[in-house]
Amino acid sequence: MLTSKQDFVIGTVFLGIGGSAFETSVLQQLPAIEDFSEGRMRSWIKNGTEHTFIQRDVTATAGGVSVQDWLTAFLADSPAWTTARDD
Repeated sequence: MLTSKQDFVIGTVFLGIGGSAFETSVLQQLPAIEDFSEGRMRSWIKNGTEHTFIQRDVTATAGGVSVQDWLTAFLADSPAWTTARDD
């Protein structure tokens, strides 16, 4: 999952719950989803409200990992593909 903690488009436009509630939900639910997926799902979550990263800025980082590096690790099925999250 690629997202910002308070993604405006998803949290406000689509879900109608606002950024703060979206952040709370995402941060509460993702660990269980990742555990259930047994390594098939990881997250890249940065601070902010932005909605897209791949089209605008592949150098954007979460937890010190750029979108480009995170996706490259995913495509290579690399052990470096782990959840990256801003505090």
